[in-house]
Amino acid sequence: MSLERIRQKMSNKLEVVPEEAFAAIDESDKGHILMDELVSFLERNNMYPAQKNLQLVFDHFDKDCSGRIDFDEFVAGITPFLSGVKDF
Repeated sequence: MSLERIRQKMSNKLEVVPEEAFAAIDESDKGHILMDELVSFLERNNMYPAQKNLQLVFDHFDKDCSGRIDFDEFVAGITPFLSGVKDF
């Protein structure tokens, strides 16, 4: 699956509450998203990106290159792609 296709599928959501979206991906509830949690979330939503594209998506969010995506990075990453973002 291409990066553009992932973006399209993510942006098809009409309304997104960032806290709820983050919590849905952060399976460990540790306040950050790891690569395996992102993979698990995408697979649960029938998205199977190529490893190269998955790394691009993860790197897009992980601005400080810590190997994890914190909430602020997540919000900054999704906001440009989603038209219906609800305030949190």
